Parts: sequence; structure tokens; C-alpha cells
Amino acid sequence: MKDSNEHLGVLALGYLWNHPLQQLNDLLGAREPDHIDPVLMSALRKLTVEERRALKRELTSIFAQDMTDFCSALDETAQNHDGIEIKRGDKSFGSHLPPWSDRMSYFDREGDPKPEYVR
Repeated sequence: MKDSNEHLGVLALGYLWNHPLQQLNDLLGAREPDHIDPVLMSALRKLTVEERRALKRELTSIFAQDMTDFCSALDETAQNHDGIEIKRGDKSFGSHLPPWSDRMSYFDREGDPKPEYVR
């Protein structure tokens, strides 16, 4: 990854897409119940499977919108040279959108792990 746009895009993808979704999946799956507030744990146990999916879908769409807005702002800034000076290569930051289609994304549009990453 010699292009600084590509490198920054992959970092953003990790921090704004892969990392939050992994934490969300861990939370909804109660993978570390000792680290979850007991009140929250009680509330999570009351949710049905469909309610958990709906919650994950909504939060996933928020993460995706944040990722889109962030990459679009970086593209616009780099194009206009208004603030930061970043090398412009063939790839724009927006090439990482939608995040679930990116080759570096571990999760699909629904926030579930892609089949190639399931152990």
C-alpha cells in the first residue's frame, strides 16, 4: 500500500467499520459477560433474536453512514487542498465505500462476518 490515500482508507475502514462491528457482535452475543454492565446484560437477555438483529442492523447503518461521511470529507479535502496535504493517487478514500464491499472488510452489510472470515 504505497498510496497514502489507500493506507488511510484502510485505517478508517478498520476503526470506523470492522472494529465497531466486532465490538457490537461481541456485545450482542454476550461474549464477555463479566465486562458488561449487569443492567445492560439483563436488557440484552430480554431481547428476542429478531430484536437483536434489528438493533444490529440499525447500528450497522449508522457506522456505514459515518464511514461514508468521513471518506467523502477526506476526498473533498484532498481534492480541494483546503487543509491537509495528502498524496492523490488512483484511488480515492471513497473507493472504500460501501464499507461492506471493501476487500478489507470483515463484515457484510448486515454486520455479520463474511463467510471467508468465519472460523
